[in-house]
Amino acid sequence: MTDPVPGTMITVAEGAAAAARAEPSDELAAVATAAAAGALAALEQTPRQLSVLAAAGVVDAGGRGVVVMLDALVAVVTEQPAALVAAARAREVPAPETSMFTARESGSDQFAYEVMYLLDTIDREIDKETDKETDKDGPDPIGRLRDRLDGLGDSVSVVGDGAGLWTVHVHCNDVGAAIEVGVETGRPHQIRVARFADAPSAEASRFARDRAVVVPVRSTELADLLVGEGVVVVTLAGEEAGEGETAFRLLEVITATGAAHVSVLPGDAGLVEAADEASIRAVAAGQDVVVVPCASPVQVLAAVAVHDPRRRAGDDVVAMAEAAAATRRGEVVVSAEEAMTWVGTCAAGDVLGLADGEVVLIEPGPADVAALDRAACGVVERLLGTGGELVTVLLGADAPEELAGELTDYLRREHPETEVVAYHGGQSHAVLMLGVE
Repeated sequence: MTDPVPGTMITVAEGAAAAARAEPSDELAAVATAAAAGALAALEQTPRQLSVLAAAGVVDAGGRGVVVMLDALVAVVTEQPAALVAAARAREVPAPETSMFTARESGSDQFAYEVMYLLDTIDREIDKETDKETDKDGPDPIGRLRDRLDGLGDSVSVVGDGAGLWTVHVHCNDVGAAIEVGVETGRPHQIRVARFADAPSAEASRFARDRAVVVPVRSTELADLLVGEGVVVVTLAGEEAGEGETAFRLLEVITATGAAHVSVLPGDAGLVEAADEASIRAVAAGQDVVVVPCASPVQVLAAVAVHDPRRRAGDDVVAMAEAAAATRRGEVVVSAEEAMTWVGTCAAGDVLGLADGEVVLIEPGPADVAALDRAACGVVERLLGTGGELVTVLLGADAPEELAGELTDYLRREHPETEVVAYHGGQSHAVLMLGVE
């Protein structure tokens, strides 16, 4: 290409290449990871390089394709789920600057806000004698606009382009009134309001940041898996801990985040009630806390994978809740006693397969690797019955090491289109926990 245009996929590819060359390691995983990070950083700059992208408020689509391709390469090389790679990569790039504060360039410090907008005057005529705009409400609406703004603040500027478009600027305290007078005069648009950096705050906020995601879990292995994902992880006591004690500990963590908006992802079903209790107390104290329903750690992993701190808080909660709800869950456990189930009677030591909380199969004991593998394969087949692209396996504290390999071999043989990832979850109540997305 003889004359590449800045802000296109060429720019993003150049950013990836530069980052790859700067990577000191010659390991494929490190070079691919650096290239993906460089591509994403370059992509975020494309609206500043190409005016048509800035006007539309988007990044370059071709550049986004380069980022997706490189994230897929990293996922293959590092043997990680593509969704986790993309989410981690996005969190490495700082969110675009959205500060609502500005420096005071002139005027009195008694006014706290700067208001600016473009104003289209409609149904106006130019008086040939005075060379001023007139309307049915009286002569010179722009002069009336200036007078009204002068009454609201200082640093008033109303400048026209001669074709009915005016640029309006004022320092004031009543933002609404400054905009309303524009509405009365014409059609204001591209409205910008900023608080001056030296203006005293009406009420000092006790929150140090906008939002946080808190994930309470039972095992250190699961905590280690989540700690690098940009969330606050707290390892709570085992099942024997009282609910009140667990809720109090969780409340301490929520408060300690210093965030105005907190999303809580309970690491297992037994923590949901404690999370609800802690959230009620935190809300009463002034924090905005939402508990995202999660019945299994595999659903927490799915929710964390789509978490994006650059989204609006409400949109991020919806995205995490949808990801958790869309993840079908299964377990393989060893029965502790004789009991009746939906599929028959089980004896102590039998292996039970559960799908979405219900027993769907029983493998007679003893609970050796073969019985556990048969139960795991049976549960996965039921979960994949309605489709799925990713199977997540969490090994329990007592799971045989070879069990993950047996299940992975089975899925690669019977479902080659499905991606499989296995981690040590460390849970004590289930030999295996399974998730299908």
